[in-house]
Amino acid sequence: MKKGVVILFLTFLMMVQSVSAISNVQHSVDGDKVTLTYQGNPPFWINIRGDTSIGQSGGYLWAKTNSNTFTYDMGFAINPSKKFYYGVKDNNWGEIYYFEIGLPEDNVLKEACNGYLKEFDDIRGNLKHLPTFKDISQCDLSNVDSNFMNTLIFNEETVWPNSNKLPINFNPTELANKGMNPGMGIKDLHEQGITGQGVNVAIIDQPMFRDHPEYNGKIIEYYDIGCENCDTSMHGPAVASLLVGKNIGVAPGAGLYFAGVPSWLANSAYYANALNWIIETNEALPTSEKIKVVSVSANPSGHPFTKNTNMWTESVALAKREGIHVIDVSGGKEGDICAGWYDLNNPNNLKTFSLGFPDGNPWSDPKCIHVPNSQRTTAREYDERSNFGYNYWGQGGLSWGIPYASGVLALGWQVNPDLSYEEIMNLLFASAHITNNGAKVINPKEFINLVKATI
Repeated sequence: MKKGVVILFLTFLMMVQSVSAISNVQHSVDGDKVTLTYQGNPPFWINIRGDTSIGQSGGYLWAKTNSNTFTYDMGFAINPSKKFYYGVKDNNWGEIYYFEIGLPEDNVLKEACNGYLKEFDDIRGNLKHLPTFKDISQCDLSNVDSNFMNTLIFNEETVWPNSNKLPINFNPTELANKGMNPGMGIKDLHEQGITGQGVNVAIIDQPMFRDHPEYNGKIIEYYDIGCENCDTSMHGPAVASLLVGKNIGVAPGAGLYFAGVPSWLANSAYYANALNWIIETNEALPTSEKIKVVSVSANPSGHPFTKNTNMWTESVALAKREGIHVIDVSGGKEGDICAGWYDLNNPNNLKTFSLGFPDGNPWSDPKCIHVPNSQRTTAREYDERSNFGYNYWGQGGLSWGIPYASGVLALGWQVNPDLSYEEIMNLLFASAHITNNGAKVINPKEFINLVKATI
């Protein structure tokens, strides 16, 4: 067992409906790996989170399994809190068992303000549609280094301490502006006129208003599929801005088809129906306006989706036959997207690009290509025509990487629209910067050079 891994406590929480059919819940730790075992009648439901806010409602999702054992590798977890809560429940929402397990001591988060503020904390202000987050206005952060500040999540409404209580030379506006840069030489390509102009792409994601300055006028068609009274979200505006945003986007010249779906229902049927809409829409388009790629910052083929995953798989296969290709976060296959982040002070230097996540998770896979997904700024809009803004993310998930990769492909298709998806993906991987440990990092400028060579 790796030194420093400690089991903090075992408890059970929440009587919801009936007496649980689960019994004899056990756990073991081997290095970073935690194995849960339990007895009862399948199916079982497993949830792994960075907090105890696990329940039947509120959008917290569970993985379904028929196995009596479940193993999770903490080393591959995306969790800034460095603690993990493992929930096990039966099919009837009975008793839920929780395990809190700490990461190795050498990965403990840095703290400030007498422990009140930690790395990766959310300190956004004036969130009308979300809970209240940490108020740091009275904190003394004057001795905190810039790397710590770079990990935080904030927006324009964050109430900061007085300037004499902030780190020297720290300016949140400047940091957010740096996060708008796609980096990796993308802006140089834009200056050459390579912006994705003439290429149509699509996104399936949570709903959004369409008038944010980042993408106003870029959305060719918007289709709401079952979002009902939910008009906007955090996620939808973010991914749209990362793909086609005026200041943030990799491909600001591309046209966007957007399908809004209720991801919080964990029902892949909505995603399948959205993709079917894209396929039908594409059939009516002339060859020069066909939709090339669909960016999906979710995994409708599996966890955490629990319903109708087969419908999504069938729709993806149909889209491929129609020449439309889907990039999502399903993982485990060639051509996957992996995480990373560029140096904010040297965003175009591929040699200083970091793999994985800023919280210390060096997640990588030989089948994938790493793209920027952390220390980025994204669009936000919670009230139509009245609350345009931006969020800075010290750490992002793979959701931010999918539109980035899709945008780079759009740049390539502008240069040579006749390339097939397989051909352009081969060029993307062939052009990758190779790190000392053999990992592949996206290299947009070299990618475009290879695309030009095909003309």
